[in-house]
Amino acid sequence: MLFSASVALAEKARIGGEVPLPQFVMVLNGGSEPEPELARYQATEESRWSGRVYIRISDEQARELSKHPRVHYLQAILKPQETTAYASLKNAPDRMSTDSVTDPAWNSGSYRYDGAGNIVRVGTDSYVYDQYSRITRATLTGTSSRDEYKYDSFGNLVERGTSRFGGWSILQIPVSGSNNQVVTATYDGVGNQRSGGSLAYVYKYDPFNMVAEQQGGGRQDEYVYDANDERIGTLNNAQNRWTWTVRDPGGSVARVYESPNAQWGWYWVEDFVRGASGAIGSERASVEGGRRHFHRDHLGTVRMVTNQSGQALSRHDYTPFGVEITSIHQEMDRGYHRPNVMVFTGHERDFNGWPWGEEYLDYMHARYYRAIDGRFLSVDPVLDAKRSIMNPQLWNRYAYVANNPLNRIDPDGRVVRVTDKVQSGISPSL
Repeated sequence: MLFSASVALAEKARIGGEVPLPQFVMVLNGGSEPEPELARYQATEESRWSGRVYIRISDEQARELSKHPRVHYLQAILKPQETTAYASLKNAPDRMSTDSVTDPAWNSGSYRYDGAGNIVRVGTDSYVYDQYSRITRATLTGTSSRDEYKYDSFGNLVERGTSRFGGWSILQIPVSGSNNQVVTATYDGVGNQRSGGSLAYVYKYDPFNMVAEQQGGGRQDEYVYDANDERIGTLNNAQNRWTWTVRDPGGSVARVYESPNAQWGWYWVEDFVRGASGAIGSERASVEGGRRHFHRDHLGTVRMVTNQSGQALSRHDYTPFGVEITSIHQEMDRGYHRPNVMVFTGHERDFNGWPWGEEYLDYMHARYYRAIDGRFLSVDPVLDAKRSIMNPQLWNRYAYVANNPLNRIDPDGRVVRVTDKVQSGISPSL
């Protein structure tokens, strides 16, 4: 696509036509001064969203514009080579507030287990389970919060109580015992949740039961998948913005691009570095944090992000089912324009609306997971009868990891696995 655009420009110049100015994305900071007057730089604005302005400007004038106090940085679009970031010398330095971080080290603390191999303590945090190894209580001392969970006889999470909002609040999730579907939601003929639940969102699915469109919270997002049903494109219709992901053979994100609309090219956003068990870091433009290191717990959940100098950019705590307790905006508050999206158990989190709150989905490849409800939108596409007959909790095809999220993960939305940290005689695959 980039090569084709460059060829088109060259051909237009050859025949004597007017060649349009190069395209740039201008990222603004939160300064109090007025925005730069683009006419002074012989530039024109074409669109904007969320502090980003898409302009046409010459390379020479772009370097001058980058010196303006309101410009965080400029990044070129539609270059045959890798895109270039022109950073303002005055505003480009790392935005991390070092005085807010006294100890960048993160340590989970020691692990303790019960006789069934369930994790009952991590550091000073404690967990309680019922006779079916379903988590019923989580006491997190670091955030001074307590969460409790109740289930019906079919393995559905039907009530979640929490102390995180001051006092004690309860979220009821009424579920039908006949089909394990949320009573207040609607479903299609094959069991995909279309609307309702705890959040007012509407979902549309493609013929392969993948979410094709999501509406709600002032947004309308559409999704594009490859032949392996791996998501490669997301269109935010409210902002007319595309996010594109290049994936490795295993389906994991290797590189992220964005494009403001269908008429513009892509610009590079982030590369991810992976180890044997998931993402261990990423690389962004230097003005967006540069090299970043992920510090993960036994589930693969990113608990802290540090920069290449070892300074903490953000720290994250979660409830057992993946609802974030700490602020989601930590990196945004430090002046960056993109939060870390590889979150709960290392999966991509789709943040919906602003200031986001608990309104998000986790893309787990074969299905989408709602942390606020602790369940999937769709049924498990794989039912191993031989395995399930030995563990009736697996019969519920909407439940998340048989309601044991401290000890099990679902790497692809199809198969529940015991984490490597659980040191017991249980098979890695349930």
